[in-house]
Amino acid sequence: MSRTKPEPQQENHSKREKPTDPKAFILQQLKLFGIVLLIVVLGFGIFGYSLAGWEGAQNAAVWGMVLMAMALPVMGVFILARYWGDFAGRWGSARRGEDKPDHQEEEDLPPFKFD
Repeated sequence: MSRTKPEPQQENHSKREKPTDPKAFILQQLKLFGIVLLIVVLGFGIFGYSLAGWEGAQNAAVWGMVLMAMALPVMGVFILARYWGDFAGRWGSARRGEDKPDHQEEEDLPPFKFD
């Protein structure tokens, strides 16, 4: 009687799957931004409290919020790059004449051709 070894199963080693829905992606990014905002404000607040007491904690927390507000445009650029990158990839593959995926419809393509 011969025994056969079971074939090893392929494991998905990616930590998180990228959401395909743009709304889910934006909500995921905003959740991540909120967590980082909380950590930065608390960190700055603790540092300010150690230097100047309660007033220093308030001032440092405000500076933490200001720095995170300056990071919002960068997050917006990442969101836009993902959206337009997906569009540009589909447009480029359609232009090269590659087969369209099953889920892609004709409305995704531009109504004109460059020649």
